[in-house]
Amino acid sequence: MSVCDRSARIALTAAAGKSATPTLFLVAENDRTTSSITTLAEIFKNRGVAHRMVIYEPFTPAKGGLAAAPGHAVFSSQGTSVWENDVVQFLGRYLGQEIRR
Repeated sequence: MSVCDRSARIALTAAAGKSATPTLFLVAENDRTTSSITTLAEIFKNRGVAHRMVIYEPFTPAKGGLAAAPGHAVFSSQGTSVWENDVVQFLGRYLGQEIRR
């Protein structure tokens, strides 16, 4: 896991060790790291907590991307079409209702 701040890493893994909330973990393959979600998803898996992990194909923004981690821009308005259906399906499943767009 490569979250910038060591204290943030510790807090996130501690929270994952206690959370019972279904969680959707998303990252692009060419973000700075994928271990930020794989580490947390593994904790959820070992604890039997509902979750879904999705690692998207490398994403290259058309404009204004982050040079060091262009994949992070998948979560900008340019990447909405990449992850939108995954989010809608996940929310629909765990909110127990159909979400209309």
